[in-house]
Amino acid sequence: MATIFPPEFRFGIGDSDLQVIGEEHCLALEGSEPSMWLEFCRQQGRIWNGDTPLRGVDRYHRWREDVAVLADLGLRHFRTSVSVSRLLRRDGTPNPAAVRWYRDFLGGLRARGIDTYVTLYHWELPQFLQERGGWTSYETVEFLARHAAVACEELGDLISEYFTINEPWCAAFLGHHQGVHAPGEHSLSRALSAAHHLLLANSAMAGELWRRDPGLRVSVVLSTLPCYALTSSPEDLRAVRLADAACNGWFLDPLFHGRYPEELRALVEPHLPQLAPGDLREIQVGARMHAVGINNYYGLMVEDDPAADLRYRSRLMQDAPTNDLGWPVFMPPYYPSGIYDMLHQIWHAYRGFGLKRIYVSENGMAERPLFDENGRLRTDHRRIAYLSEHLERVVKAVRAGVPVEAYFAWTFLDNFEWEHGYRPESSFGLVHVDRGTLERTPKASAAWYAELVRTRNIPMAPA
Repeated sequence: MATIFPPEFRFGIGDSDLQVIGEEHCLALEGSEPSMWLEFCRQQGRIWNGDTPLRGVDRYHRWREDVAVLADLGLRHFRTSVSVSRLLRRDGTPNPAAVRWYRDFLGGLRARGIDTYVTLYHWELPQFLQERGGWTSYETVEFLARHAAVACEELGDLISEYFTINEPWCAAFLGHHQGVHAPGEHSLSRALSAAHHLLLANSAMAGELWRRDPGLRVSVVLSTLPCYALTSSPEDLRAVRLADAACNGWFLDPLFHGRYPEELRALVEPHLPQLAPGDLREIQVGARMHAVGINNYYGLMVEDDPAADLRYRSRLMQDAPTNDLGWPVFMPPYYPSGIYDMLHQIWHAYRGFGLKRIYVSENGMAERPLFDENGRLRTDHRRIAYLSEHLERVVKAVRAGVPVEAYFAWTFLDNFEWEHGYRPESSFGLVHVDRGTLERTPKASAAWYAELVRTRNIPMAPA
């Protein structure tokens, strides 16, 4: 039977400003604020090969070319971000040069019939805010709320839908607990404080948008990980509950229930920030949000770890297939339905509390580009297989009654991949970017995805 998606289902693709723009151009031509990530990258040993977002892939000057590639592929739904480090001056006033650039870019997309889904925070925190406490300070919440207001006022006529924050779990825990993302800290207390302020910022940003237009489509994007116990022992079953609470419930429960998951909260109570009266009521805006976007790449196989702060650790099985960054493609090893499980879990847990619809806002495969003897790109078979497997499960979830309304492949261009820099193995793009010339070349996966968009049917993989 053909795998046909409903006629109203939207297919898109995404990227983020800091990963593609070329920060050096923003600093030189706009007088923008240096980002927290630029400072983090300058610290020795933090990033693969010492790479930084300074060059990016020069979206700043090549945006017309990128818009043309999107249009040629038939893509009509594009997710990107508007950087707070660019749009606002330090005093909270709009940066006119950045406003002009964004209006040109978003206007160019609109002229080609491409709807834009703008993320207002995709980790582009200004360094000066980080020096004042970053996401552990309420000043950052207030500044991001101002950013949302300015984006709406200056660019709103060119924006189709808004996402407030991208992956607050990563910003909080990878940045402040595991130390692999900016600002590179190792503190559970600061991670929990950052998580709380990110949730406050989500509601404050959404509130600023709704005050200007109650009908705006405002959503949030969460990283999600389906979690499975390594064994059925009581210890591993507790570990999987804690893992699910940490990776999923710590943000979803406050949004829809107005509380943090109880079992995990009891465990981390000594590390929690002081909650102001009314904080949890303020955070509980899930029922008013247009959608929840889920970013899903793999799942976790977890076991008990009494020495870990959160009492669990993940295990990569020996025979597990991985992408080129070593992330499991499926977890458990050959179980391809993790995204299906995650969609069902979120829908059935929160539909009674106001959840209306779900977007798959990121899903993609890191695969090193390979070339034949004539220098031509080889077919990226593994990426196509990955996308195909996950799309099969998405449409299966739709048929089962889960209101998934959109899917955004990650990512449009090979770009700056955070702690992996420009490492070839970190290439998620459907379009290859030559690191020397910055020339864009669509991969076989781009043509495959374009056929999916055109036919609404998952194509056969190329030979």
